[in-house]
Amino acid sequence: MTRLDLSASPVLRDPSDDTGDALCCDLEALSRCLKALGHPARLQALALLSSREQCCCAHLVDGLPLAQSTVSQHLKALGSAGLISGRSEGTRSAYRLDLESLKQIHQDLGRFITDLENNVTSCCSSPAHHAVDAVNPGKDPS
Repeated sequence: MTRLDLSASPVLRDPSDDTGDALCCDLEALSRCLKALGHPARLQALALLSSREQCCCAHLVDGLPLAQSTVSQHLKALGSAGLISGRSEGTRSAYRLDLESLKQIHQDLGRFITDLENNVTSCCSSPAHHAVDAVNPGKDPS
């Protein structure tokens, strides 16, 4: 599989950077967070955590229709992405949202989507494509 280098895309560039070298956000970190958010059980766990300053694993297990081991796996994925933090108290584990990380994801994703919206152009807007259209009128280029 060929990996695309999207770093030259104006969507991914930070417009406040005069050199043109800075990305709009940390794409690797954003991707990890979005992957962690890509499961309904993890979103439910975040919603449960949002109702309390901190929550023990047992309460999360009670609030989710999953086995304790499955909940623990989901919490580990959320923790690895930096979305939650946890601490152990004897045999119990307590978790809390990492609000700063969630705010950063919100900001980065919002900026990325805004950039996408502002940079949408037709891939067939170049003069070379218009020449092909003139030679093959009415033919779908795809």
